[in-house]
Amino acid sequence: MTLPAKPRLALRLLFLVILTACALALALPAAATDKDLQAGQDSALAWLNLIDQGQYAQSWREAGQLFQKAMSQEKWVNTISIIHNPLGKAAGRKIAAAKTEKSLPGAPKGEYMLVQLQSSYANKKTALETLTMAKEPQRGWRVVGYFIK
Repeated sequence: MTLPAKPRLALRLLFLVILTACALALALPAAATDKDLQAGQDSALAWLNLIDQGQYAQSWREAGQLFQKAMSQEKWVNTISIIHNPLGKAAGRKIAAAKTEKSLPGAPKGEYMLVQLQSSYANKKTALETLTMAKEPQRGWRVVGYFIK
């Protein structure tokens, strides 16, 4: 038994739609797992703890390779001292958002995470801290960018 032309066309289209959907599902990268997101956030908070303790040189050593290539340890220590010291002691932080990315403008392809925190300091009651994390094969999630507003 053969189907009339219109139903055959409809079946072919349905088959193509299903095939395309399957191909797209296989091609799309898997979203980061909750465990992976948590690991990135934990790494970001540990790094910020070094900053809070004034361990600026150690924070540079714990940062990612992209960070270290972009700025010498000496320049980082000088820069973060000028920016962070006037803020005073950290009073609190709360993660506002965290998401993963497969690429960032100007950066090589890889696994990245953007972590934003609502923060407060003794001399600045509200601040938004943004950390860019990169997942390094041997070292896990590492800070490669830091911005405070």
